[in-house]
Amino acid sequence: MFDKEVNDKGCFTNDSKEELYIYQESDQPTQSFNNSAYIQDFNSKVVAKTGEDVDPCDIYDEEMKISRSKNIIINRNESIVVRIGGKNDPGVKETSLNTVTKKQVQKILDGLKEKEENSSLKEKIIKMETELEEVIPKNIRDQIQTQIEDWEKKDKMFVSTRASDYVMEQLQDNSCLTLTAPSGVGKSFIARHTALILKKEGYNIIPVELPADIKTYYQPGKKTVFIVDDICGNFTANQQQIENWKQLLPVINTIIADKCCKIIVSCRLQVYKDDKFNILSPFKSCECNLISDKLCLTSVEKTNIANAYIGTKHDRY
Repeated sequence: MFDKEVNDKGCFTNDSKEELYIYQESDQPTQSFNNSAYIQDFNSKVVAKTGEDVDPCDIYDEEMKISRSKNIIINRNESIVVRIGGKNDPGVKETSLNTVTKKQVQKILDGLKEKEENSSLKEKIIKMETELEEVIPKNIRDQIQTQIEDWEKKDKMFVSTRASDYVMEQLQDNSCLTLTAPSGVGKSFIARHTALILKKEGYNIIPVELPADIKTYYQPGKKTVFIVDDICGNFTANQQQIENWKQLLPVINTIIADKCCKIIVSCRLQVYKDDKFNILSPFKSCECNLISDKLCLTSVEKTNIANAYIGTKHDRY
């Protein structure tokens, strides 16, 4: 099968019709890989496609000729797609490559950039380089982006208060801050509003759904604000969640020491006051109690909020 699809230079011919995928050793190619599959022996397998009008031998220089054991081909759109699984698999997830694979792919991309300075391929290569540095799978990034867009839409109704101003002030000197209050006071609203302000300053917002997310998505030196909503339970302290966060305390302390990162946590007051929560000392280091005398809504703030929402309703009619 390969003899018919590989020319005497070791390159796939234009008759081969496969897209570039990188998948793990334990995975099997799906039915979409029906004609050609060629293996590159560096931790991952590479299945490649050449376009109808693209001769890969013209793109690669002589020192990068593709052999039977090592090959990477440019696809029809001269783009490189990295995925786990098959082309038609609806559950496909994109992922970061391991360090060894990243270095080898980066070396190839550098060679391509030198060869293709004035082509559209250069933009594709730069995009690929960005993807190599990402630790968050693309499908998760898309979900986060949708979530942030919803926050931005709702934030148009936000009314600044002394509490929201105080939170911003505290974040100047603290990398971890916990908003406490009963349900319905506005912990999440203020946390998200604060994150959106930091976004304008270049921070990347990452909502934390599971404790492990903060470890998985942390990138040292990259400006990031982690948002943890209703940590350790909604009504009572959840012992299992406390234990999960306890296991991550070394990571939390590392993130706090990284001056590029912020952690904003919202916590129900009754959970925060539970003795079991005391073991999570980083989240006790800077508390903003929204119902305290210092931060609770003033009469003027209540009036401003009421006018903002009542005025909006009137404008609809």
